[in-house]
Amino acid sequence: MDNDKKPRVRAPNFTKSDFLLLCSTVEKHKQVIENKKTDGAQLLLKQKAWQEVMREYNSSTTGSSRTLESLQQTYKNLKKKAKKTASDKKMGIPVDSATLVLNLEEYGSDWGKVAANTGASETSCSQH
Repeated sequence: MDNDKKPRVRAPNFTKSDFLLLCSTVEKHKQVIENKKTDGAQLLLKQKAWQEVMREYNSSTTGSSRTLESLQQTYKNLKKKAKKTASDKKMGIPVDSATLVLNLEEYGSDWGKVAANTGASETSCSQH
């Protein structure tokens, strides 16, 4: 059997500033991108909007260039995570450890800020 497949080359992980840049770039085109219509004209507008997001993102980033598919998937994952966090917060489910770690890296042991940013109680943050 011929095994000519090359291993997939991974792009560097998105940093926090990459996520913020992506969100701010998508925000400019949100009306088109988040439109629920799926007719041909709307799909064409969405493709153009995503092309513009990719162009703006890649011209503004100091990191590596990203593909259209990568930006779309990352945005989709961010939305999914935000929905889950909002749902968990509404249901009173404690914040996961990874979220706490990221916020601890940013705020140190200021449990009030960590709790405010994650939606968890100050007590549960300090006990984690």
